[in-house]
Amino acid sequence: YNNLEFHRVVPDFVVQGGDPTQSGWGGPGFMIPAEPAVGAGYVTGGVGIADAGRDSGGSQWFIMHSRAPHLDGRYTWIGSVVTGQKSADALLIGDRVIRATIGVAERLPQK
Repeated sequence: YNNLEFHRVVPDFVVQGGDPTQSGWGGPGFMIPAEPAVGAGYVTGGVGIADAGRDSGGSQWFIMHSRAPHLDGRYTWIGSVVTGQKSADALLIGDRVIRATIGVAERLPQK
């Protein structure tokens, strides 16, 4: 994701990036199976995998600007913005990811 542009911004809804072609139509060359979120995953700061239909997700992802219950059960939820939501809300088309960092905010109990 380093140096890729955000190609889609819908104010008060979502910002989307992760397309290696930066056209909005590209992907990594493979598709991942869907794991649709159940419940309130798509709230402000929710992060999900964009797709063009079930099991067609790849590298594109989005950050929610506001609650969107119609996305629950439809898209794979992968996390939440922990810090920096104001920056996510201010993104414009063409802004770039300088460096992506992914961390684990909490761990599941060990069995």
